Amino acid sequence: MNRTRVAITAAGTVAAAVLLSACSGSGSSSATFDPKVTTEVAAATTAVAALTWNLPAGEPTTLDPALSALESNSTVVSNLCEPLQTQTTSGKVQPGLATSIDQTDPTTYVIHLRSDVKFWDGTVMTATDVAYSIQRVLDPKTGSSWSAWAGAGATATATGADEVTVKTNTPNALVHNYFATPAFAVVEKAYADKAGAKFGTAAGGVMCTGPYKLQTWSSGSNIVLVKNEAWWNTSHQPLVDKVTFTFTTDASAQIAALRSGSVDGQFSVPVSGFKSLSSQGTMLFNDSYAMEFLAVINLKGALVDVKTREALQKSVDYAGIAQSIYKGTAEPLRFIVGPATWGYGKEVYQSAYDKLPAAKQDLEAAKSTLKASSYSGQTVTIAYAVGNDEETKMATVIADSANSIGLKISLKPLQPADYVALYSSPDARKGIDAFVTAGYLDFPEPVEYLQYWTAGSYYNFAEYANAKYDAAIQAALAQFDDTKRAQDATEAQAIIAADYVNVPLVSQYVNVYYSKKLAGLVPAPSYLYTPWLTSLGGK
Repeated sequence: MNRTRVAITAAGTVAAAVLLSACSGSGSSSATFDPKVTTEVAAATTAVAALTWNLPAGEPTTLDPALSALESNSTVVSNLCEPLQTQTTSGKVQPGLATSIDQTDPTTYVIHLRSDVKFWDGTVMTATDVAYSIQRVLDPKTGSSWSAWAGAGATATATGADEVTVKTNTPNALVHNYFATPAFAVVEKAYADKAGAKFGTAAGGVMCTGPYKLQTWSSGSNIVLVKNEAWWNTSHQPLVDKVTFTFTTDASAQIAALRSGSVDGQFSVPVSGFKSLSSQGTMLFNDSYAMEFLAVINLKGALVDVKTREALQKSVDYAGIAQSIYKGTAEPLRFIVGPATWGYGKEVYQSAYDKLPAAKQDLEAAKSTLKASSYSGQTVTIAYAVGNDEETKMATVIADSANSIGLKISLKPLQPADYVALYSSPDARKGIDAFVTAGYLDFPEPVEYLQYWTAGSYYNFAEYANAKYDAAIQAALAQFDDTKRAQDATEAQAIIAADYVNVPLVSQYVNVYYSKKLAGLVPAPSYLYTPWLTSLGGK
C-alpha cells in the first residue's frame, strides 16, 4: 500500500518518507561493514520481566488498527490487534482469528472464526465484532487507507455464530492477502462505538484480542504494553511481560541509547550505527518488500521524452548507492518491485526481470541516449526530504551523475511538511519533475504496487496513461491462477519499464537490533502486521 510515513521530531517538525521505509541516520561510517541476510535465529527460551523498545519514526498518531498505515503505529498495533490471518517471516499466510477462509466464488469469501477468542476485557469475540471491524475500515467516515483493498466496493455480514461472509463487487485475486493485514484487524464493537472519535487515542484506548494489551499511553513520553495472560494462542505465549515504547527520532540519540543499554531494541536502525551495534549486540538484516526510487511526476516538462528519462536511469551510480550510502544493506533494482516481492511465479518474474536493463551505471550509454533525445538543456527539478539522510545523499549522487552526462539537474530540498504535501496536493507538486521516494508492499505481490500507475489511480501523480498497461493490470487483478497472474504482471512490467516512468534505485534490507540478553526475533517485513513481540525473549 502506498502510504506516507510520518515522524514527529523532538523539535516538533514532521519528518517523512513514503510508505514504511526504513529510518536513516545522520552520517554514515566509511569503515568496512559486511551485513548478512538472516532468515532464522535460535528461539528465545527464558522469560523477560521488562524491556524498552524505541520507535525511530516517533510517537504513534493512533493505535486504531484501521488507521495504522504508519511505521510507528503499525509496530505497536501489530502486537495489540490481530487480523483474521497472520504472516510468517517468509510472507506465508497462516490461520489467526480465522481458522479458515473459503472462497466460494470469484467475489465471495466465507470466514470461519475461532470460538475461543476473548477481548482483553473478557468479552467473547463474535461474528458481529468481526463484520463490524471490516465494515468500519470500509466506511469513508473512518478515513482508513486500508479500505483500498476493496477496490470497487465490498460488504461484510455475520452469517453464522462463528461465520462472516465478505462479498466484493468485482473479482480481485489480491483480496486473500489482505486478510493478514490491518484491513481485517478485529476490534470490539461495543468498546469502539462507546469511545467514538477517541478510539485509538491516548485518552480513548483500544480493545482488541492480541497477545499484548495497552496499559498506559503517556503522550510525548512512552507507551506501555503488558502481556495478555488470556491470549487464545496457548502454543505461542509471549515471554516478555512488559514493553515500554519510546519515541526517540534523532539518529545519534537512538544509537547512544542502544549502546548504553537504556533501550533494548529497535527496528530501522540508522545506517551510521550498523558497525558499532553489530559488535555490541544482535544486529540483523533480511530482504524486504521496500524500494527506493525516483518517481517522475511530470511527463510533460523537461522529462517529456522517454529517451531523456532512459538517459537519467543509465546515469545512476547503483553500486555507489548500495555500497557507499547503505553500506551493503541494499540491493540495486532493475525495476521498482524486485525479487523479494515475488511470492509466486518466481520463474516467470525472474525471466522477465533478467530482460530489463541492468542496475548498473553506464555513463557513455547515458550520454548517447541523451544525445538521441529531444532534450535541449531544460532544468530538471528533483525534490527530496531533508529529514532523511540516505535519501538526501541519493539525491546528490543522482544529480552529480546526471549533470555529468549533460542533464541540468536542480535539487529541491523540501522541509518535511512540504515533502508530505507532495502526496496530497497537486499544487505542492508544481515545478517538480521527479522526487526521491520509497515504497513498500504489504505482502509479496507485485501487482499490489503496479496498480498505482493505472489511469485514475490516486498515486499516479504523473498521469501516466497507457491502455495496454491498464489492461494487463486489470487482467492480473482478475486472475486467480498464480502463473497466469505473473505473466500478466510481467507484461505490465515490461510496458511501464520501457516508458521509464520511474527510475528504480535500491531495495534496503529490513533491520533490527536487540541487546545480547535477548533472542528469538528475525527481521522480516511481517513485523508491521504480525505480533513480533511473541518471538522475543531471553536466551
